[in-house]
Amino acid sequence: MMFNEQSAARGTYSRYDAVGPRPIHFVVIHATQLDYSQTVERFTTDNGVSAHYLIRHRDGAVTQFVNDQDVAWHAGNWAMNAMSIGIELEAVIDQPAPFSMVQLRALVRLLTSLTDQYQIQRDRAHIIGHDNVPAPTATSVPTMHTDPGLQFDWAWLLPQLGVINPRLLPPVIGQPIVSLKNTVSLYRQPDQQAPLTTEGPAWTRQLSYGQLFECAAFRPDWIGIWYNGKLAWLQAEAGIGRPESGLQEAPLSGPISVTSGPQTAAAKLANLPDEYRAVVLDHLKGPELVDCAGHIELGPTRSAQLIWLNHRLGFVPASSSPIN
Repeated sequence: MMFNEQSAARGTYSRYDAVGPRPIHFVVIHATQLDYSQTVERFTTDNGVSAHYLIRHRDGAVTQFVNDQDVAWHAGNWAMNAMSIGIELEAVIDQPAPFSMVQLRALVRLLTSLTDQYQIQRDRAHIIGHDNVPAPTATSVPTMHTDPGLQFDWAWLLPQLGVINPRLLPPVIGQPIVSLKNTVSLYRQPDQQAPLTTEGPAWTRQLSYGQLFECAAFRPDWIGIWYNGKLAWLQAEAGIGRPESGLQEAPLSGPISVTSGPQTAAAKLANLPDEYRAVVLDHLKGPELVDCAGHIELGPTRSAQLIWLNHRLGFVPASSSPIN
């Protein structure tokens, strides 16, 4: 893997100089929407944005701009910045074949190294796209990014990291279902003539590869799941079902308050109704990271459960306690 380093502009990231390593739970994959040289210029001048890594399209060369332990400003959500490493792929997502195979193979090698080093879980709840990052506030949802886009092949990527696709069994109400397809449309009713679940961007009405949602109902050839606070319907077909092994934890039951991050000041994104059920993807606990003039200070310890709210993740704060 070709590798080099350049320093991001100092005003584009937060330096982690606290005691102990930074807790890293996620890798966020982006598409630049710029060419390589334009992206380098953007990160090395004070534009208020950075990423840890950039992978070039033509040859898979990897450039690191921000040290892994420092907090790059890449996700558009401070909570996710604080807990993640950001990787930019040089690509324009609405062009044909936006990602090259040499670039994707370099991504696999980089992800393998990072997930090993920081013990990041290799699944779709922890290796995510920019389009899976929660909005920082409920009103900012329409402005959130949609990269790496619908042409990014999650169904190819995860097995390259050694993730074995589960054997799928028939869905069971009250159990998680998973799709091994890149995108599956969601409808308001079990009918192909019914409207999709929303009229908004594609991510608001689709199930993506590896996402886990609670099965809520059946109709002939249809599966109902709890999605974005409501019942949504998808067609039963190959590649969709209950994973034979996986999460055994009981689902979260409504009413559920979902926030943009685990910190106390995180914005509320949704109040989920009494009948709602959500699959718990992870339990996150650690000190809150606070940016003070470009340097990180540690705040109180926060706990939260991680769920899929819709195409994006959400946090259900559990408890907090002061740091000793």
